[in-house]
Amino acid sequence: YQTEAEVLNLLLDTYAAYLNVLTAKTNLDIQRRNLENTKTNLELARIRVDIGSANNADLYRWESEAANATQSLIEAQASLLTVKLQLNNLLANSLAWDFKVKDIGLEDELFRAFRESPISDLITTPDDLRLASDFLVQESLEQNPNKKELLENIKATERQLQLNKRLLYVPTIALQAQASEIIARGGEGSEEPDPGMPSIGTGLQDNSWSVAATLTYPIFTGISRRVNKQKSLVQLDQLEFSNSSLDQALELSIRTSTINLLS
Repeated sequence: YQTEAEVLNLLLDTYAAYLNVLTAKTNLDIQRRNLENTKTNLELARIRVDIGSANNADLYRWESEAANATQSLIEAQASLLTVKLQLNNLLANSLAWDFKVKDIGLEDELFRAFRESPISDLITTPDDLRLASDFLVQESLEQNPNKKELLENIKATERQLQLNKRLLYVPTIALQAQASEIIARGGEGSEEPDPGMPSIGTGLQDNSWSVAATLTYPIFTGISRRVNKQKSLVQLDQLEFSNSSLDQALELSIRTSTINLLS
């Protein structure tokens, strides 16, 4: 789920960076045309002053406008370079790699896909907007990978809490078994003693086995296990709070994005 969320975030950031490049490019064109128009008006103001139909105040005003327009053009050029760097970074291109972006209008595919989609026909009144937003919020709460990740973390913490509770009273039972077999013997004293000689015990044994069972109950470790239980409770409370905060954030994002999209 974390990987899925990272992929979606990267896609969203890349599309946003692309649209930012388009916006910055359009703004640069606007500022360039504004500067050209301002220079034209400045030249006309000089002519009017020369022929005596205007005073220097009008000339000074257009000189100030030209200076402001030049500054705005420089800022627009810097902004376009900045957003291009951001897009290159998201596309894993070298930062200095230059590219050109084709202009798009409201009739192009990017906007036509929204305009011709069912949502544009379904949302015509404020009530339609509310219903559509409610539906999108519900879908987000069910499909959002961050939400799914958080729910899985809550499930895991609940299982850990149950385990820590059981460890307070459930004993540990261990069963151990061992068997051995001697395949061959050799060397001095490795044979059975002479049957005529007195012997102690039952002679040599080739096979042996043992079985042991143990049961232990936590006495001195009970404090640490209670601490682990309390820790799980705190973690569960934190996750529940994060879950509630995420629900609110998702709802806010969906409703805001829907309004912005319609705008």
